[in-house]
Amino acid sequence: MAFTKRVLPGRFHLLRLRASTVLQYALLPSLLLALAGCLLIPEDRAYRSLTELEKGERQIYKLYSGQPRPANELAIVLLGDIPSVTVDDLGTFKADYQEIHLMPGRHALAWRKVFGFSVMVEPAMMKEAGIELDVELKAGHTYKLFADRTTGHGYRFYFWIADTLNGEVIGGVKKP
Repeated sequence: MAFTKRVLPGRFHLLRLRASTVLQYALLPSLLLALAGCLLIPEDRAYRSLTELEKGERQIYKLYSGQPRPANELAIVLLGDIPSVTVDDLGTFKADYQEIHLMPGRHALAWRKVFGFSVMVEPAMMKEAGIELDVELKAGHTYKLFADRTTGHGYRFYFWIADTLNGEVIGGVKKP
């Protein structure tokens, strides 16, 4: 390493690294991390067999066995702003997956959301609510989960799932 010594007035001395040396040592950890990532490829392939990275940066939860299928053979559920959902007793979080791909047919869905409130309406300032329902999902259709509430005293919660193509509510109650 090439150090240069600079003498300052008084008794203080300062060691400075040349810019090229700093750059070399700053890049070294990045290079090591990149090489370490190469060693994780077999583990990454096993992980990707369960999920796909499609449509930008959306993580997809594949809830059927076998090879990935085309979208026209699947029912797709978008989580929207729902933090967690359970499909047929298998749960996931929006932080992990934003879409769920599953075979068409009847499915049990459950989702919950925490709502914030004014302290004058709800002393705890938040309340969690949810819904459980059975819905018939069709092949080639994309559905989105929703959760909303009214404001003020006497508030009500609304949870529904709608077909994104035509907005038709297939389960739950849409907020008026």
